[in-house]
Amino acid sequence: MCPKEATVRTRFARRDFMGAGAALIGVAAAGPLLAQQPPAPVVERVKGPPVWLDMDQVRRAVAWVHRNAQSFGGDPNRIYVSGHSSGAHLAGVVLTTDWRKEFNLPADTVKGGLCCSGLFDLKAVRLSARSAYVKFTDEIEQALSSQRHLDNLNAPVIVAHGTLETPEFQRQSRDFAAAVKAAGKPVQLVVGEGYNHFEIVETLANPYGLLGRAVLEQMKLVQA
Repeated sequence: MCPKEATVRTRFARRDFMGAGAALIGVAAAGPLLAQQPPAPVVERVKGPPVWLDMDQVRRAVAWVHRNAQSFGGDPNRIYVSGHSSGAHLAGVVLTTDWRKEFNLPADTVKGGLCCSGLFDLKAVRLSARSAYVKFTDEIEQALSSQRHLDNLNAPVIVAHGTLETPEFQRQSRDFAAAVKAAGKPVQLVVGEGYNHFEIVETLANPYGLLGRAVLEQMKLVQA
């Protein structure tokens, strides 16, 4: 596993992007979120660990950003996360972290998130062909299924998928958004008409694109 993280610094706020490439091989993260921003640095996480160790890596990375944000001009009170595909799965895990219990940080350490075309309940993954190389126990399935930990969600979430994606990505996104809404927490479901799994994330790199606009509005960076 060789996923990448890209971070965009936007006027004191930070939005971390996670892409994981089927939780098996690395892919380059999306381009800069805003054309007027400097290119987003890419940070490669440790190569080779099982996907459940990625959960710990990403959580610790967010905790580090919160504790050290002021040293590089960031605002620890304006941390946002975005993820696509397996990266959306990791973003969901981050958003449903018990920050106070696990890291002695504020419960709302993450102020918002985008989960694009992800998986939020891993029961289906264990029933798929991926079970041949991704070995889950019941405990791992429970821990990594963000839809089962919505009591820890303390931030608004944008959930997105394209209409040309495979049925499971669409179903998981719909079900996750519905579960968040049923839990009484803020959620926005964005459906990209005519976009497949690989095309929809490209709209994140355009401030006028489907996802780019949505995350800027979430971060309150859209000027009237």
